[in-house]
Amino acid sequence: MARKTGAKNKDTGRRFKAYEGRRPDDKHLRLTKDMVLDPIFVGLSSSAKVLYMYMKLWAVGQDTVKYATSMAKDYFGSNNTFKKARNELIEKGFINYINEHRSKDMCETAEYEFSNRWQILSPPKPIKPHVKKPPLEWDWNNPDYSSDGKQ
Repeated sequence: MARKTGAKNKDTGRRFKAYEGRRPDDKHLRLTKDMVLDPIFVGLSSSAKVLYMYMKLWAVGQDTVKYATSMAKDYFGSNNTFKKARNELIEKGFINYINEHRSKDMCETAEYEFSNRWQILSPPKPIKPHVKKPPLEWDWNNPDYSSDGKQ
């Protein structure tokens, strides 16, 4: 019988392998191979990728996330780095603003939603059909071929 996804390992009591983190039941995020290998995602700055992962962790599986600039300052060191990364994620189609805070108070949170616009901006490459090579044809009239294998 197959083990259920996310089930604890009977031997260790951990949901994750030891090299995946120090906490056995820690939060995790889901990124698909399609997204991670997409040229738009690959082209994101390191700060934008890290911000996207923090937002995914903070959202805990929800489609929306409330994220304050003040929280990001702890991870990015400056508000400008956060804003640049956030604007890049919006421009490249990974997140959308739901409501942008207009206050000068940096503790107020803005709400974002995860977006699939990146898929529209980067359409998938067409799958090339497998083309079979035509079978070799024996030309019986070709004098270069002899029945004894000699030319």
